[in-house]
Amino acid sequence: MRSADAVGNLSVPGSIDVATAITFTDNPLAVGTALVKAQHVTELRQTVNAVRATANLSAATWTDSSLTNVPIKAVHIEELRTNLNQALSALGLSTSSYTDASLSGVVIKKVHVDELRQRVE
Repeated sequence: MRSADAVGNLSVPGSIDVATAITFTDNPLAVGTALVKAQHVTELRQTVNAVRATANLSAATWTDSSLTNVPIKAVHIEELRTNLNQALSALGLSTSSYTDASLSGVVIKKVHVDELRQRVE
């Protein structure tokens, strides 16, 4: 974003950030009271695909395209991270590390969802 003064001189571009207009269910997730649900992952998938569209990337494909009666797994969070990072990179935005960089054998936690939400809010 740039600003202009009274005579039209433009400022140096400011930092760019991604922001979406989605409202997340149970935001923020409360420790010990709100489990990570299919709805949380579904909302993140929609948001990640919106960011991908902004970056002129195709919609992501997902393991377990429907999460009805499917427990949330590490692969669901890993796919969200990968697909979001691809979009952020395509937009020239930085991708930072995540808590539990590898989710192999890790129980999905509040922080994993929160980090993804924060990157798109």
